[in-house]
Amino acid sequence: MKNIYKILLAAAGFGLLGVAAIFLLPRPEKVLAPLPEPPACGVDHEMFVIRGDSLAPQFAAGQEVKLFFDYYDCHPLAAGDAVAYRWAGNKDAPIAKIVKAVAGDHWRMEPVSEQNAYQIEVNGQWLANSAGELYQIPEKKAKLLLHYADSYPEIPEGALLILGNIAQGSDDSVRFGLAAQENIIGKIEP
Repeated sequence: MKNIYKILLAAAGFGLLGVAAIFLLPRPEKVLAPLPEPPACGVDHEMFVIRGDSLAPQFAAGQEVKLFFDYYDCHPLAAGDAVAYRWAGNKDAPIAKIVKAVAGDHWRMEPVSEQNAYQIEVNGQWLANSAGELYQIPEKKAKLLLHYADSYPEIPEGALLILGNIAQGSDDSVRFGLAAQENIIGKIEP
């Protein structure tokens, strides 16, 4: 019986040596060659001209900006990003807007009765434009966005809230509701 255990232990020992030898043997050079560097992301851009004044004073009408088409291939969308957005209401060119809320953000609209308008709150903060003015969307213009706020108190996956700098709203989420993330063309920078 002792001889059987010795044979089994010897076989197990040779097996371990064989496995160790596989890991310790030099590998062919092809396997050791460095992996190629992944392509840089978010650096290729084209020049884009801002049309209209809905982003003033942050971006002026006629101002040339850089449009980074592949920026969001390796960076998440974030509130505060200026973006180019493909909107069916303007088929000639993308519109430039600012991301104000992304998927997972909590938001609501509250009436400002003396102004006959609605303010927008995101994650406990009232939204303001780049000049520091609170957005106050007139009651007549707020109906669609108010419907979205009531239906989706948390911005759903794949959606975002985009606005211009006009405190009463412009051709932005006030006009077409929550924006589809898939229609973001890229990030805009001066």
